Amino acid sequence: MSKVASNGFFYKRAGPIQSVLKKGSESLTMGANQVSVQIKAAPLHRTDAAIVNGTALGRTKKGDKLYTPFPRVGGCEGVGKVIDVGADVKSGVKAGDLVWIAPVQGTWADKVVANGNM
Repeated sequence: MSKVASNGFFYKRAGPIQSVLKKGSESLTMGANQVSVQIKAAPLHRTDAAIVNGTALGRTKKGDKLYTPFPRVGGCEGVGKVIDVGADVKSGVKAGDLVWIAPVQGTWADKVVANGNM
């Protein structure tokens, strides 16, 4: 696992978007099956507030496969350039590739980590 320094909009618990989403810096952990992506564009999607406040997609349930630990990055989709690829990524994606991503971790940051096999 490696660390990825990221600047963006993070939340450390689920709740009302206006009170839990904060601009700042965090160190994200990139696992062997993940890629790090430099985000080029990320929209404001209509479900973003529901994801942050925990009412959409079951993202606060520990038993759910979509669960990710806090802190999380806000946003649910974006376009970016792959900057690093974990050792266990088998999808063929490589550094320099332009990708569309919809990671559980989010996209409202300059760098994010995402599942490299998706």
